[in-house]
Amino acid sequence: MDARRAFVTQVLDQLIEALRDLSDEDFDRLMQGDLEASIAFVEPAPRHRNRRPAASPATDEALEAVHARLAAAGSREEGLRIVEEAFADKQRLFAFAKWLDVPVQRNDAAKRIRDKVVTQTVGRRLSGRAVRGDGGRMAAGEGAR
Repeated sequence: MDARRAFVTQVLDQLIEALRDLSDEDFDRLMQGDLEASIAFVEPAPRHRNRRPAASPATDEALEAVHARLAAAGSREEGLRIVEEAFADKQRLFAFAKWLDVPVQRNDAAKRIRDKVVTQTVGRRLSGRAVRGDGGRMAAGEGAR
Protein backbone atom coordinates (compact mmCIF):
# COMPACT_ATOMS: atom_id res chain seq x y z
CA MET A 1 0.00 0.00 0.00
CA ASP A 2 1.45 3.34 -0.97
CA ALA A 3 1.71 6.26 1.45
CA ARG A 4 -1.40 8.02 0.11
CA ARG A 5 -3.61 4.99 0.58
CA ALA A 6 -2.19 4.44 4.05
CA PHE A 7 -2.96 8.05 4.91
CA VAL A 8 -6.55 7.85 3.63
CA THR A 9 -7.01 4.61 5.56
CA GLN A 10 -5.79 6.33 8.73
CA VAL A 11 -8.23 9.24 8.23
CA LEU A 12 -11.14 6.84 7.63
CA ASP A 13 -10.16 4.86 10.75
CA GLN A 14 -10.39 8.11 12.75
CA LEU A 15 -13.84 8.75 11.28
CA ILE A 16 -14.98 5.25 12.19
CA GLU A 17 -13.69 5.71 15.75
CA ALA A 18 -15.55 9.03 16.05
CA LEU A 19 -18.78 7.32 14.95
CA ARG A 20 -18.22 4.48 17.44
CA ASP A 21 -17.74 7.02 20.24
CA LEU A 22 -21.12 8.67 19.56
CA SER A 23 -23.74 8.03 22.20
CA ASP A 24 -26.87 6.20 21.06
CA GLU A 25 -28.85 9.43 21.41
CA ASP A 26 -26.40 11.44 19.29
CA PHE A 27 -26.24 8.68 16.67
CA ASP A 28 -30.05 8.68 16.43
CA ARG A 29 -30.02 12.48 16.11
CA LEU A 30 -27.41 12.19 13.33
CA MET A 31 -29.54 9.61 11.51
CA GLN A 32 -32.63 11.84 11.82
CA GLY A 33 -30.77 14.87 10.49
CA ASP A 34 -30.84 16.76 13.80
CA LEU A 35 -27.03 16.62 13.94
CA GLU A 36 -24.63 17.24 11.10
CA ALA A 37 -21.19 15.66 10.77
CA SER A 38 -18.24 17.93 10.10
CA ILE A 39 -14.54 17.32 9.77
CA ALA A 40 -11.98 19.48 11.53
CA PHE A 41 -8.26 19.48 10.83
CA VAL A 42 -6.34 20.03 14.04
CA GLU A 43 -2.75 19.63 15.10
CA PRO A 44 -2.17 16.43 17.07
CA ALA A 45 -1.60 16.74 20.80
CA PRO A 46 2.08 16.98 21.68
CA ARG A 47 3.69 13.77 22.81
CA HIS A 48 5.50 14.02 26.12
CA ARG A 49 8.64 11.98 26.66
CA ASN A 50 8.32 11.89 30.43
CA ARG A 51 4.74 10.80 30.30
CA ARG A 52 3.65 8.13 32.74
CA PRO A 53 3.28 4.77 30.98
CA ALA A 54 -0.27 3.77 30.22
CA ALA A 55 -1.92 1.36 32.58
CA SER A 56 -1.63 -2.17 31.32
CA PRO A 57 -4.86 -3.48 29.88
CA ALA A 58 -6.64 -6.17 31.83
CA THR A 59 -6.64 -9.68 30.44
CA ASP A 60 -9.77 -11.14 28.93
CA GLU A 61 -9.94 -13.53 31.88
CA ALA A 62 -9.98 -10.62 34.34
CA LEU A 63 -12.65 -8.84 32.32
CA GLU A 64 -14.71 -12.03 32.13
CA ALA A 65 -14.45 -12.39 35.92
CA VAL A 66 -15.77 -8.86 36.49
CA HIS A 67 -18.52 -9.46 33.93
CA ALA A 68 -19.52 -12.67 35.73
CA ARG A 69 -19.70 -10.81 39.06
CA LEU A 70 -21.92 -8.19 37.43
CA ALA A 71 -24.15 -10.91 35.99
CA ALA A 72 -24.66 -12.23 39.53
CA ALA A 73 -25.23 -8.81 41.13
CA GLY A 74 -28.60 -8.47 42.82
CA SER A 75 -28.89 -4.69 42.58
CA ARG A 76 -27.54 -1.69 40.71
CA GLU A 77 -25.78 -0.55 43.90
CA GLU A 78 -23.98 -3.87 44.15
CA GLY A 79 -23.03 -3.54 40.48
CA LEU A 80 -21.60 -0.07 41.09
CA ARG A 81 -19.51 -1.41 44.00
CA ILE A 82 -18.17 -4.22 41.80
CA VAL A 83 -17.18 -1.81 39.02
CA GLU A 84 -15.63 0.70 41.44
CA GLU A 85 -13.54 -2.03 43.11
CA ALA A 86 -12.43 -3.58 39.81
CA PHE A 87 -11.49 -0.40 37.95
CA ALA A 88 -9.71 2.23 40.01
CA ASP A 89 -8.86 4.44 37.04
CA LYS A 90 -10.91 5.81 34.17
CA GLN A 91 -8.66 4.34 31.49
CA ARG A 92 -9.29 0.75 32.59
CA LEU A 93 -12.98 1.46 33.15
CA PHE A 94 -13.22 2.90 29.63
CA ALA A 95 -11.49 -0.18 28.19
CA PHE A 96 -13.93 -2.46 30.05
CA ALA A 97 -16.92 -0.50 28.71
CA LYS A 98 -15.56 -0.82 25.18
CA TRP A 99 -14.97 -4.55 25.76
CA LEU A 100 -18.65 -4.84 26.72
CA ASP A 101 -19.68 -2.77 23.65
CA VAL A 102 -21.19 -0.11 25.93
CA PRO A 103 -21.32 3.20 24.04
CA VAL A 104 -19.01 5.59 25.89
CA GLN A 105 -16.99 8.61 24.89
CA ARG A 106 -13.50 9.53 26.01
CA ASN A 107 -14.78 12.76 27.53
CA ASP A 108 -17.38 10.92 29.68
CA ALA A 109 -16.68 11.22 33.40
CA ALA A 110 -15.76 8.01 35.21
CA LYS A 111 -19.07 8.15 37.11
CA ARG A 112 -21.02 8.31 33.85
CA ILE A 113 -19.07 5.38 32.41
CA ARG A 114 -19.72 3.34 35.60
CA ASP A 115 -23.43 4.17 35.37
CA LYS A 116 -23.57 3.13 31.72
CA VAL A 117 -21.76 -0.16 32.40
CA VAL A 118 -24.08 -1.03 35.30
CA THR A 119 -27.18 -0.02 33.33
CA GLN A 120 -26.13 -2.18 30.38
CA THR A 121 -25.38 -5.21 32.55
CA VAL A 122 -27.20 -5.28 35.88
CA GLY A 123 -29.92 -2.75 35.03
CA ARG A 124 -31.12 -4.46 31.87
CA ARG A 125 -31.29 -7.84 33.58
CA LEU A 126 -33.23 -6.45 36.55
CA SER A 127 -35.57 -4.48 34.27
CA GLY A 128 -36.27 -7.62 32.26
CA ARG A 129 -37.17 -9.47 35.44
CA ALA A 130 -39.47 -6.66 36.53
CA VAL A 131 -41.23 -6.62 33.16
CA ARG A 132 -41.75 -10.38 33.28
CA GLY A 133 -42.97 -10.03 36.84
CA ASP A 134 -41.24 -13.21 37.87
CA GLY A 135 -38.12 -11.81 39.44
CA GLY A 136 -36.21 -13.96 36.93
CA ARG A 137 -37.13 -17.20 38.71
CA MET A 138 -38.70 -20.17 37.04
CA ALA A 139 -41.25 -22.36 38.75
CA ALA A 140 -40.06 -25.73 39.96
CA GLY A 141 -39.92 -28.23 37.15
CA GLU A 142 -39.77 -25.57 34.44
CA GLY A 143 -36.75 -25.55 32.24
CA ALA A 144 -35.52 -24.71 28.79
CA ARG A 145 -37.47 -26.45 26.12
